[in-house]
Amino acid sequence: VYRLRGVRFVDNLRDLDRLLEDISKRYPVFDDGAIAESSKICYRWRDLKLPKDDGSIEYARAQADMYQYLSGKDPHDLNQGDREHEAVRDRHCAGSLDEMSSAMAERQQTVAGQIMRAMNLPPGSRIVELGAGCGDVTRELAHAGYRVTAVEINPSYAERIRSRMEQGGRDVRILNQDMLDFVRTSSDEYDAALFVASFHHCLKHVELLKYLSERITQEGILCFADEPVFIAENPFLPYSWGVRLDGQSLYFMRRYGWLELGFQSSYLRRVLSQLGWKMEWRGSRAEACADIIVAGRKHRSIVAKAG
Repeated sequence: VYRLRGVRFVDNLRDLDRLLEDISKRYPVFDDGAIAESSKICYRWRDLKLPKDDGSIEYARAQADMYQYLSGKDPHDLNQGDREHEAVRDRHCAGSLDEMSSAMAERQQTVAGQIMRAMNLPPGSRIVELGAGCGDVTRELAHAGYRVTAVEINPSYAERIRSRMEQGGRDVRILNQDMLDFVRTSSDEYDAALFVASFHHCLKHVELLKYLSERITQEGILCFADEPVFIAENPFLPYSWGVRLDGQSLYFMRRYGWLELGFQSSYLRRVLSQLGWKMEWRGSRAEACADIIVAGRKHRSIVAKAG
């Protein structure tokens, strides 16, 4: 284990697991304290050699191999999950808006409000939320009068969304489906596609965007909220896109097999541009809400509401 500017660099799984196990013992629940501690850990490849073309099959395969090494999971089984993985997600879901503290509920409403202001769509617009989780943002979108389709691969989450929408009297279309499978097979059209901390779980994200582009109207938008997009290369993401090497990402990869990707903003902007989209980075005025990225067709101007 090497130390540099307060960050512990580790280049082998044995030392990595020792550091992560220490965090697990001190923080039985992965809360803000665990996040702060894990942010001081970074994995460093001894001999990192990637194909130069970050859009090639070889590059994607190399990232899949890196994920498999760090997680111990087969990247082809990403959608299968395991009992421990599902249990963690279900516990998080059980603590969602209906049961959480007033402070947490207020935060969720603030996040949803920031997203809606960034999207700047009139009520009645058709929004597909990909990777909807347990429906925190879904609920606020429906409450605001949007026609929402929530796509969620986890059956427990999908059922939870359904239950919450029924209790609130909200009409939301809920699909228990992988988001890539959804965009491949859907023939519906939407005014916006929304990712909230979900886009970075898709290894075939370029294919996802290609198919999704066919499902969004010419005046429609793509919106990315709370996604790990960086403005410069750093030790936690020393390439244009790929597996994140920070301790928090490593914790969830090692323990639950989650795929934790990150993207340089220049890479995401380039990919979107190649597909006909113009990307705009929106700063958030709310401390609790991460920055939001909105992309519209190159022919149209995107103007966000003030506030």
